[in-house]
Amino acid sequence: MIKKIFLFFVITLFAITLVSCKEDKFFNDELVELKLWHYYQKDQEVAFNQLVTQFNETIGKEKNIEVIPVSKGYVNELANAIHASATLQTGSDQLPQMFMAYANTVYQIDKLGKVASLDNYLSRKELGEYISDFLLEGRFNKDESLKIFPIAKATELLYLNKTDWDKFVLANPSVKIESLSTIEGIIEVSEIYYNWCGKPFYGRDSMSNYFVIGAKQLGIDLLSSKDGKFYFNAQKDVIKKLWQNYYIPYMKGYFSALSRFRSQELMSGTILAYTGSSSSTVNFPDKVSISDDNKYAIEASVMHAPMFKGSNKIAVNQGAGIAVVKTDKNIEKSCVEFLKWFTTKEINVNFALNSTYMPVKKDAIKEEDTKSYSPIIQQSVKKCMEVFSDYKLYTSVASEYGDSVRTVLDSHLNNKVILDKEAMDLLVAGGMSKNEALAIYTTDAKFDLWYNDLVSAVNAKIA
Repeated sequence: MIKKIFLFFVITLFAITLVSCKEDKFFNDELVELKLWHYYQKDQEVAFNQLVTQFNETIGKEKNIEVIPVSKGYVNELANAIHASATLQTGSDQLPQMFMAYANTVYQIDKLGKVASLDNYLSRKELGEYISDFLLEGRFNKDESLKIFPIAKATELLYLNKTDWDKFVLANPSVKIESLSTIEGIIEVSEIYYNWCGKPFYGRDSMSNYFVIGAKQLGIDLLSSKDGKFYFNAQKDVIKKLWQNYYIPYMKGYFSALSRFRSQELMSGTILAYTGSSSSTVNFPDKVSISDDNKYAIEASVMHAPMFKGSNKIAVNQGAGIAVVKTDKNIEKSCVEFLKWFTTKEINVNFALNSTYMPVKKDAIKEEDTKSYSPIIQQSVKKCMEVFSDYKLYTSVASEYGDSVRTVLDSHLNNKVILDKEAMDLLVAGGMSKNEALAIYTTDAKFDLWYNDLVSAVNAKIA
């Protein structure tokens, strides 16, 4: 009897050990191929593909998982491909097992019931290793399950041509670099710069970020959702402040936005500084090329993105995550195995420093990790670390209307000011004084017309 009890105990212990091992080490009996659609280009795609190959040849080989990365063009092209596949449009490809996307895109695909919940594949301890704001973005609502796995993140920073800035300050010693920390300070410096050389000083890449983050700094959620409805909270005094601090200095010649990206205007010598995504650090030019015969090397300086004076420290949280398409648990778990590997410290830091994104785990990167990289990458990483540590990271609520509304915000004010500036310049060329021409375009009545048109354009998208 004692021998039987002992034998039963041994068999039970062995069974428990087998279950434990199976839970700790995940394997597939047959090769599982996982297509992953992404939007990385150039150096970022090279860095990403190298790591995917490393996974396939190590952990993937051990666990019978192969990840197949597929570039679907830039982010908007990828989003369109995902929508087409999810809605079974004629000629579209089958949805992959994983796709990279921003929250608005994942939200729409999730409403079709095609996005897997990931919490069951991650322990509480594992989830606790990630920066909480990054996970929160992937839950859509605080009490919902994780639908977007964060892999790399970015924020906005201020990029400065320090070489020409030093010349400017030498001629204008009253100018202080600290002024560039606020939007109001940027305008003051831009006026001095314009009066000194007759050229615009500043530009910014994402106007939708200017609206959304600027409004949050001024106290409101510009885009929100309540009881299943999406709202554009166009509080007029807030929108007017945004207009006054972009439209008016642009009309005066202090700002510019004539190229696709502001780094192109900095490279041509058109502007001296711009606000752009930290993920675009690699695009900062190493020289100014005014003409074929007039080129010179420049040094960069990277700072926090300017905020409205007196506002809270709020910065944009951006960078697509990866969603897993709802299939069977074995495939979903295989996807998560790759995503967990990709966000381990060594791998994620490697990708971050080669693609100028930031890793997604707490304390994943330290300044000493950047020592072998270029000065601008070192500066960018340091400033991102400060933002992720000291600022409240913010992203607007995910919605099926989010992308179309942000498209309006990206173009509406910018298109208006470019056309108005051209028209005003024609009046000046025809003999009208600049102040007289400027007075025509910067009245409250002009703002009201533009404001009403903006609200109508956004509401049309929501409707």
